Amino acid sequence: MAKLYCIGGTTIDLVGRPYQKLNLYDSNPGQVKLSLGGVARNIAENAVKMNTEVYLMSLFGKDALGQFAYQQCEKLRLDLRYSRFAEASDTASYLAVLDDHGEMFLGLADMEILGQFKESDFESIILDMKEDDYCSIDTNLSELLLERLCTSIPAKIVMDPISSKKTHRAKGILKYLDVFKPNKMEAEILCGFTLDTEAQILKALTYFNQQGIKEVFISAGETGIFAQVGDEKYHFSHALVPVINTTGAGDAFLGVYLSQRLQDKSWIDACRMGIYASYLTIQDKETVLESLSPQMLELCAQSIEIKIERK
Repeated sequence: MAKLYCIGGTTIDLVGRPYQKLNLYDSNPGQVKLSLGGVARNIAENAVKMNTEVYLMSLFGKDALGQFAYQQCEKLRLDLRYSRFAEASDTASYLAVLDDHGEMFLGLADMEILGQFKESDFESIILDMKEDDYCSIDTNLSELLLERLCTSIPAKIVMDPISSKKTHRAKGILKYLDVFKPNKMEAEILCGFTLDTEAQILKALTYFNQQGIKEVFISAGETGIFAQVGDEKYHFSHALVPVINTTGAGDAFLGVYLSQRLQDKSWIDACRMGIYASYLTIQDKETVLESLSPQMLELCAQSIEIKIERK
């Protein structure tokens, strides 16, 4: 049975949302939630909730938060055999401030611990991978390490570029990627032109396809997801819903999408299920929906219509 390997960050997340419009340079009444995060870890958790065998390779600090994060990952049934505790480093952390609509206003990421990843750390995990497996990597790793990994990994390589500040690290490895899921801002950085119109988004899909990426998904917020696989371009959309927290939507999509592909679902069916997962996640306070399951997505599919247009 093919497996999913996730390499990258595990963080302690603090997400705050004000009760009313943010008042800058002042204290704002609101709610603050603590949870586990990190793009690699979030993708892994979403996938394991879909009954996928998942191996997470990350670095944990030896502080109390690191111990807590490690134990929680074990409880979620994530296989941590390739992960380790790093010396003299605090656990990675992420602070997000949302606006009163649940959209990201500001994010601060302390990922210094991931700088301790060494090329030798990946020898055993790469040896265990097969061509039918998927391996998700993120731009918390250095450009040099990403290049070395991509030339060595036998599995299908997946990337979410994480943030506009780190997206440039993906520039040199696009040709190695099998699945790529940037948002509009991240795609703009790599394409070199704005994505203000549908025509420009479709042009960006062509650009990534020409770099050699087999499956490209550009998330465009309320507008939906634009995708290209081979020569086929599609637009997936659904009716707007109340948004509570958007920070985990992309991770929900990718984790569920990969789980479906590992179960031999077509890319369109897998994309549809990934969108259902995002749909449910943005309506929840948590970054990863605790109750996510195949049964929940099937129920969602019965009540929510996803419009699919070929472009």
